[in-house]
Amino acid sequence: MIRIRDSHSEINGNEQVTEVQSSTVDILGDNDKVLFSIELKGKTLSISGGDNCKHQGELLASTFSIKPVASNVIKVEKDINEI
Repeated sequence: MIRIRDSHSEINGNEQVTEVQSSTVDILGDNDKVLFSIELKGKTLSISGGDNCKHQGELLASTFSIKPVASNVIKVEKDINEI
């Protein structure tokens, strides 16, 4: 089980915590296909690129790049689907 909430809850006032019975959550694209699948097991966070999907008008691939930002921050960026 994992517990999640909107990261901007202090700003938008929605401090609702949601308990997810599995250890995995999916972030969906515009067409309800999986943009990212995130799994937390113990102290390990795994990220899957999901499907080719549309997000904010762009067709994105299932692959992604990882970019270090700081010692405690990374950016995971989906690749653009080159058709």
